[in-house]
Amino acid sequence: MISEFSNPKTQEYLKFKKEVLDCYFPWCWTADSVQDEDDNPHKNPIPVFTHTIVKRPLDPPDYNLYPKQTSAYVNIANSILQQIFLYNKINVECVFRIGVNLTIPVIGSEKTLPHVDHDFPHKNLLIYLNGGDGDTVCGGESFSPKEDAIIVFEGEHYHYLPSKSRRVVLICTFM
Repeated sequence: MISEFSNPKTQEYLKFKKEVLDCYFPWCWTADSVQDEDDNPHKNPIPVFTHTIVKRPLDPPDYNLYPKQTSAYVNIANSILQQIFLYNKINVECVFRIGVNLTIPVIGSEKTLPHVDHDFPHKNLLIYLNGGDGDTVCGGESFSPKEDAIIVFEGEHYHYLPSKSRRVVLICTFM
């Protein structure tokens, strides 16, 4: 089930969004956004630009047992998420991952493989930082992006690539 929440659009959020959408924001290239259950890549790989703010636990190569800060944007991301969680009365026990993803249209590919972000119970929060298209699908429900929209869901999901321009989202996994 996909639930939509309110975005208080605080000064910190607007500043972060402006920086992320700026041409100087640091991105890392990943050749394929999702591996299937057997760690096989897509027939047509779906590249993604990422900026990891808090690295998920147990990710290679270091396999930390805990989430790890990896970006100078961690403090502003933490503030924004706290504001959103408090504003929407969302109870959070632990954050596992925070990152920003940017996808672009890819000829021959329309969506990512269905996947879950962790092998343990968690919820996903997505904030659509721009007005690009690329629906998110979870549990048979589909959500069409709107700039500044916030959704929360859990379980297997996938998303469509944008048909034009770019799709930029902040992702936070938590319990």
